[in-house]
Amino acid sequence: MNVTNNALAVSVVIQRLLKPCCLVAGLVLLTPAAMAFPFEVEERLNGTLINIQTFDLGENMAAVSLTNNSEQAVRCKLRFKAGPQTRARSALVAPGQQANLTASFSNKVIRMRVLVDCKPVGAGKR
Repeated sequence: MNVTNNALAVSVVIQRLLKPCCLVAGLVLLTPAAMAFPFEVEERLNGTLINIQTFDLGENMAAVSLTNNSEQAVRCKLRFKAGPQTRARSALVAPGQQANLTASFSNKVIRMRVLVDCKPVGAGKR
């Protein structure tokens, strides 16, 4: 009977130790979502039908997805700004297509500012 009581006591101790561990593990899993940085997007679409979606890809990387809902190709220039660091990207997005642009920074991003400047591509310019 003494062995059974010892096994039960060990089981109770293990359960008590696991509860805080599970709580800490849960908090660690939730931390990236809680630490997502906000985006400020300035749009200069110049009559184009571009859908813009932003994504944070960790603490120092951002992505922008551009979907062209226009009937002609669109040239977009993006400027990602995180504090003093700036990254420039550009894409030619065909009608009905999507372009994904990313920028990585050497420091942790607190807030991401993105300027999206899109213009329709003329028939003679490609």
